[in-house]
Amino acid sequence: MSSGNGDQTDPQEPPDQANTQVPELVEMLFGENAAAAWATAGERMQRWAATFADWRHQRRGTRAKTGVITDKLAWREFLGLVKKAPWEVDWWDVQAYVDHSLEKGMSPGTVSGRLTSLSMFYEYVEDKELEHHTQARDEGGFNPVKEIERPKPN
Repeated sequence: MSSGNGDQTDPQEPPDQANTQVPELVEMLFGENAAAAWATAGERMQRWAATFADWRHQRRGTRAKTGVITDKLAWREFLGLVKKAPWEVDWWDVQAYVDHSLEKGMSPGTVSGRLTSLSMFYEYVEDKELEHHTQARDEGGFNPVKEIERPKPN
C-alpha cells in the first residue's frame, strides 16, 4: 500500500516493537526485562506472542471471566516454572509442572483444569499452523500436554 510519498508498506511486515505495547506472553516469559526482550525479539517470538494474544482475545469472547483468569494463571505459573518459550516445552516440562503443583498442595482437579488451559493454547497453535515449517514432535503433534496423564481426584 502506498502512502503517497513513495513509501511502500508490506501488510505482512511485523509491527515496529519500539512503538507497541509489550505482549502478554513476553511479559510472562521475561518479567521486568520484557521491554528489552520485545525490542530485540525475533520473528518466531513475534509470531507466538501475536498468536497468544489472538488466543487470549478469542477466549475472552467465548469463556466466563473465571476461565479467562484461569488461562492466564496457568500460563504464568507454567512459564515461571519451566522458564522456556512455549515452542521449547516437552512433555517432561509439563510433568514437572504437574508434580510441582501437586507437591505445593494444589488439588488434582485444579491441576487438571490448568492443564486444559495449557493444552487449549497448543491446540490453537496447531489449528493456526504456527509451527507448520518445523518438525512435529514424535507422533504426538506439537501439544506436549496431550502426553501427560491427568491427576485423578482423591
